[in-house]
Amino acid sequence: MWNTPVKVVAKERLLVDLLDRMELSGGWEEITNAFMYETDLNWQKMLDYTKQLNHPATAARLGFMLERFQDTMQVPEEVLTGLSLLIPNTPEHFYRSNRKGNFVNRWNLYVPEEMLKPIEGNDYEF
Repeated sequence: MWNTPVKVVAKERLLVDLLDRMELSGGWEEITNAFMYETDLNWQKMLDYTKQLNHPATAARLGFMLERFQDTMQVPEEVLTGLSLLIPNTPEHFYRSNRKGNFVNRWNLYVPEEMLKPIEGNDYEF
């Protein structure tokens, strides 16, 4: 009836793209709420796309997020190691427009202090 092609993106690419262009997303809180319990990501696909994108700051943001939620997302250490090879040579800021934050050495990234605080999880009952 509509005959309109629809492009669909994989979750792995979506996460990388959201961290690359945060101004197009709902921000850190929405990204983490959407992905912090996601356990069935294809880590190799995510690494390959991050390499292809070739944005060191994005690799650092992704590495920070995956390390932050390593337990809940079941991120293998090898993924973090692979991302650490893609980070910027000079320190970057998590938000391009916000030059404040605490330095996270592993990712060569300045991160706003509120992102380092424990996440208050919502306990949903089903």
